[in-house]
Amino acid sequence: MIKNLEVNKKKIETILKNKNIILVGLILGIFLMVFPKFSNNQSGKSQIQKNNSQDFVEKIQNDLSKMISNVEGAGKSKVLITIDEGEEIVYATEKKQNSQTITDEKSYDSDQNLKKRIDDFEKKYITTKDSNGNENPLVVKKIEPKIRGAVISCQGAKNKIVRENITKLVSVALDISPKKICVTKFRN
Repeated sequence: MIKNLEVNKKKIETILKNKNIILVGLILGIFLMVFPKFSNNQSGKSQIQKNNSQDFVEKIQNDLSKMISNVEGAGKSKVLITIDEGEEIVYATEKKQNSQTITDEKSYDSDQNLKKRIDDFEKKYITTKDSNGNENPLVVKKIEPKIRGAVISCQGAKNKIVRENITKLVSVALDISPKKICVTKFRN
C-alpha cells in the first residue's frame, strides 16, 4: 500500500512538472506573438530572404534578357520571371530523444504491473559565433526559389521561328515546360 502511494505521488509530481513546462512554453509563445521584436529578429531574417529572392529573380531576368538578345532576329528584349516561393534555408539541427517508463498499478486482469513508455523529442539548432560574438544558426543548404513561369517581350517575336527558338532557350535555361513560357512582340 505504501509502495502504491509512493508511485502515485511520483506520477502526480511528473504530471505537475510537465504541466508547468507546457504553461511556461505557452506564455513564452504568447509573449513572442505580442512582442515580435524580441523573437530573435525573425522579421529581419524574412526581409533578408525576400531580398535574396528579389536578387535571384533580377539576376535570372538580366541573364535571360542578354541570352535572348543573342538569338538571331530577337532584337531588344524584356523578361519577367515568376516564382512560387522565396528562398528556403535549411539549418543544421540536433535531435535528442528522452524516454521515460512509468509503471502503473497492477492490472485488474493480471498480477503484472502495467508499463507505459513516454517518448519526448527535443530539436535544437546548431549555432556558430561570428566575429562580433553573435550566435547564428549553421546553414546546411539554401534552396533557390522555384520558377513558375516566364514572360518575354521582344522586337522579333512576330516571327514564328524566333518565338520557338526563344521558347526553347528559356525552357532549357530555367528547366520549365514550354507551356509556362509566353513570348510576345514589343508594342510599337
